[in-house]
Amino acid sequence: MKFVKGKEKVWKEGLKRNANGKISDFGGAIYYFAERWANAMEKRIENGEKLLDIAMEESSKVLKEMENYILSGFQMMCAISILSEVWKYGEELKYWSELFFKDVMPSD
Repeated sequence: MKFVKGKEKVWKEGLKRNANGKISDFGGAIYYFAERWANAMEKRIENGEKLLDIAMEESSKVLKEMENYILSGFQMMCAISILSEVWKYGEELKYWSELFFKDVMPSD
């Protein structure tokens, strides 16, 4: 996972506070998911694909790999928030999430 300059420390501090990414811990599951999701997307982005086209597919794959653990919507939003701050492609992910949740969340 590639970090925004100076943000790897922020990631490591959060990871340490959240059970070092152990899937069985609520906060750890967020980091577990976020890291695997970022790595999966990063590989495809570096092969020329666009994050907007692959984010949902890759999140589904990672969630499937997590097998018996169900990530809540809140945890997903936390993962997006963390990655938006620290990950090289975080701004693109934030934009994707705004588009995605605009489509799935009911409006007034």
